[in-house]
Amino acid sequence: MKTSLSGVPETTLWPLHNRASEAARTDGCIRDEKCLEIYRAIDYDYVRSFGTYSGTRSCLGNRCLALRRRLSCMAV
Repeated sequence: MKTSLSGVPETTLWPLHNRASEAARTDGCIRDEKCLEIYRAIDYDYVRSFGTYSGTRSCLGNRCLALRRRLSCMAV
């Protein structure tokens, strides 16, 4: 499927790129075959627009989520 997105609509593909990149890793922390199917079906140059996936974004997200959970447990 060919796409010609730009601006804000284009950025909606960024989470798809990150999730699919993590799901495609052999040592990835998620498995999401549907995400990979959608990702591969869209004819788009993800790397040109969003760069090579490094995994650090998901690590930061996981750390942030863990911190939020810990803080919510401490709130009284």
